[in-house]
Amino acid sequence: MIPRSSVLFKRNPYMDEDGILRLSGRIDRCRVVDPATKRPILLPRRHRVTELIVDDVHRRYKHGSQETVVNEVRQRFDIPALRSVCRHVRLQCNMCMLLYARPVSPQMCELPAARLAAYMMPFSYTGIDYFGPMIVANGRKTEKRWGVLFTCLTVRAIHIEVVRSLSTSDCLMAIRSFMARRGTPIEIISDRGQDEWLLEEVGKIVPANPDKKDEMV
Repeated sequence: MIPRSSVLFKRNPYMDEDGILRLSGRIDRCRVVDPATKRPILLPRRHRVTELIVDDVHRRYKHGSQETVVNEVRQRFDIPALRSVCRHVRLQCNMCMLLYARPVSPQMCELPAARLAAYMMPFSYTGIDYFGPMIVANGRKTEKRWGVLFTCLTVRAIHIEVVRSLSTSDCLMAIRSFMARRGTPIEIISDRGQDEWLLEEVGKIVPANPDKKDEMV
């Protein structure tokens, strides 16, 4: 007698002639379905045999999706909470650990002093970089334009200037326009551009930081 609290009570199981517990159903007259699918074998959720069967299907289908494993297991077996068993098997699979491993975030370094400057005007410490090109219409023809992105390293505010080319003269013009609107920065930080003498030209229009001993970064 199966108690009402059992998970098998509503499944209407029966014991076949070989002593195997199977699930009875209503599709016995269907001729296109395999007999093992009509009367699947009932297996407990927490058992080593159940894990081995699910793991075998998981490996035969090349560590595929969970729904693929669930569909193939249900062709012959009926397992309560099958998706939970598949998830457990997948977490124990070494190949899946490599395929679906999440990258570990590296430990961040200390912030530079420019990012922590307090009681300073915006853009006192500025980073500069280019983005583009962008195609714009000029009459009946199209031309390329680039954007010069100025970023305040302290409050992360941005200022954008548009230039016609990547030449040094256009870069200096963008810096002059930026300083006319936002003020003269204490320090400008940029990557290594193609023009090696650009820093010397910028040093002529941007006064050096006295704390840096007349050095532009």
